[in-house]
Amino acid sequence: MQIMLPKSVNSSVAEVSEVLSDTELSIKREFGGESGKGTAKIREQVMELRQDGIPGLEFKKMSYVDQNGMYREVYQCLNGCGSIGIFPEGESGPS
Repeated sequence: MQIMLPKSVNSSVAEVSEVLSDTELSIKREFGGESGKGTAKIREQVMELRQDGIPGLEFKKMSYVDQNGMYREVYQCLNGCGSIGIFPEGESGPS
């Protein structure tokens, strides 16, 4: 799964490597790449929030979606000289 932090820290996204407790988790990489500049900014903001009595940043959980089956079907269809339609509004035809 991934988490997305608020806009105040550039809507940073991180892949979760381990859930440590109800309030802590580990992420796979620093925010902002190898330099970790994004992580430093996030830590600064968390410290400011804690000074105001707020324990941390809010976040959204983005569950993992396995799309291997979808890609396999698309590949088989296109490989067999078929075609596919993409409907960005989320509907594939009349209801």
